[in-house]
Amino acid sequence: MEASARHPSLLDAIAFLTEGPFAPTACCIVRWPLNARDGTYSHLDASMTFIASLFCAVSLGAIDKPEITRDQLHRILQVTASRIRDIEFIYEGSVRSLDRTDNKPNNIDQDFQGTFAQRSDGATHMSIYVQSRDISKPLRHESLGVIGTRMTHRLSTPDQDAGEPPNDRVSQGSLASFTRPMSAGRILLFPIFMAYMAQSNLKIEPEKWETVGKRRCLKVLVYYDKPESGEAYWLDLERDGNVLKFEDYTKGQLRGRIDEITLGLITGPTGEQVWIPVKGRDRSFLNLHGTSKSPTVEELYTIVNGTVELNRGLPDSRFSIDAVPGVSSPSLSARRSQPRSVRTSPKPRLPPAARIDLMLEEADKQSKQLEASSPARQPWWQTNTQSILFLSLGVCALGIALVLLRRIRA
Repeated sequence: MEASARHPSLLDAIAFLTEGPFAPTACCIVRWPLNARDGTYSHLDASMTFIASLFCAVSLGAIDKPEITRDQLHRILQVTASRIRDIEFIYEGSVRSLDRTDNKPNNIDQDFQGTFAQRSDGATHMSIYVQSRDISKPLRHESLGVIGTRMTHRLSTPDQDAGEPPNDRVSQGSLASFTRPMSAGRILLFPIFMAYMAQSNLKIEPEKWETVGKRRCLKVLVYYDKPESGEAYWLDLERDGNVLKFEDYTKGQLRGRIDEITLGLITGPTGEQVWIPVKGRDRSFLNLHGTSKSPTVEELYTIVNGTVELNRGLPDSRFSIDAVPGVSSPSLSARRSQPRSVRTSPKPRLPPAARIDLMLEEADKQSKQLEASSPARQPWWQTNTQSILFLSLGVCALGIALVLLRRIRA
């Protein structure tokens, strides 16, 4: 079969680019098979070759990198942070072991119900009751409060500790203390992410746009030295920057993932509205040997419908381990209705750069300490200039290679 017996096609042009002097900079193309009967390319082969070449040309420049810096992202998120001064609610959930073959209860399988309160300065309190699926285990109560860097922790078994003084422990704590299992802080990741934004020693890199549950989210990497050991957050900037997905990595190995997050629109006492997570799932990939390819433990969280209190001016006393919750908790087991995510009327979708511009404009209006900046909206063809440029260069390179080959073989 002689290659010179046929006219050069787009595939020859691709081969010329990938196997000739342009090979170091050309993308790798999968070569479509020749027609076995006559040694020529069919129309389908040529069409598929053209599609493949366009795809590779676009791949060179269509990486969906966000046109936003760390400082711009911080300014956008400060708008949401300024609207949530404090929050309090009732939540419930379960913990289940996934790394076993039997259905018998064990020490991991538990149900929990409790209250959670948090203030914008970081003061946080949670009080939860935990019941093991093994009915021989006693009911456990845990209360944890942090104000500033002082954390007070109380752990008791109400059915067995009657008449005994509580065993309280005092130590240092922070927002990170509430990312522990069975804490609502597992799905309310916005405050901890904002705390990371304020740490200059952390590398925070807006990486790219990705779709999470049909929502366009900004993926942001947080790490010290290398992104292989750090955390990844997917932020829904159109709904107050809430985290819709979270992953934790160590040396490239996935340790944990938080996803399946549902947002609800909450109204404050003066009519202000903010989006907050009302449901989520946390899965651990850790086992006795390190990490597993499949999840080993699953935690499910739900904020009880109708219990969220926003911007009520919570005092310091609310964050003591002896605090009485400001939200009522009558028969939580009878209130397992799923919070309904309130949907606003759909708005025309703007290009990412235009949406970011609008968010930055709003952030500037609400912050007197920052310099005013309101970049103009950009049409899609301006925000995707890099993609169009690489696409054009890819197509032109293929065309030039095709012409050169035809002249050589003529």
